[in-house]
Amino acid sequence: MKILGLDIATNTGYCILNEGKLETYGMLNIPTEMNLLQRIGFFENNIIKLLSDYSPDYVAIEDLIMGISGVKTLSYLSRLSGVALSCCYKKVQNNIALYTPSEWKANSFDDLNGTAKKYEIQIAVCKHFKLIDENTLNSITEKLKGITDNTSSIKKKMEVLSCDTKKYIAFLARKRNGCKTESEKNSFLKQIEENKKTIQIYKKQIDDSKKNIENTYKNISLEIMSKCGLTCDVSDSIGIAYCLWKKLKPSRI
Repeated sequence: MKILGLDIATNTGYCILNEGKLETYGMLNIPTEMNLLQRIGFFENNIIKLLSDYSPDYVAIEDLIMGISGVKTLSYLSRLSGVALSCCYKKVQNNIALYTPSEWKANSFDDLNGTAKKYEIQIAVCKHFKLIDENTLNSITEKLKGITDNTSSIKKKMEVLSCDTKKYIAFLARKRNGCKTESEKNSFLKQIEENKKTIQIYKKQIDDSKKNIENTYKNISLEIMSKCGLTCDVSDSIGIAYCLWKKLKPSRI
């Protein structure tokens, strides 16, 4: 049983699973200089070629989700998705499965859940199909261990300071039982300014922490790509196809 997996995007990832084993994978890169109709024609021809070259029995495609992409992007992806569905239907009839991102992530590889990130899917695919050597995998694991996300603790400190600042401002605004001396008023004003400055420092720390984490994930993703050519879009297509394979597999035992 062959399954064609498609992650339809500006650059579409595809794969072929043959009896649950990864036969091939790659990308359909649509030239950006083409106009809309040319892009659709190019995409259609490549989908037809995939279907002709590998003759899949089933096709698994990631379904479009409203609200994730902008209107323009969603409109474009809808057109590509429609072309893919039309081509695939002619080849495999009703043997087409559409999965939302959270659905296929939660029902594909054991290491994943419905909110899995791109790099996690890449790693899960590499582990399952042994696409990278053990040393590289161990190196990636060590890098992941070294990631420290301290944004939660910083946010808690920010919340405390923000709450105190609001109290000080409310206190100064009182007409009765407010500050009794100018010195007391200046003390509150000084504290408010210090709190605001500290909150800005915390915000920068959170931004820097997020950037460092994102860079680490990006470097891990690039390392995987350099070793086996597995992009994020291709990894997704494999996860989508494997989700369908797991669903169909019990009925074939």
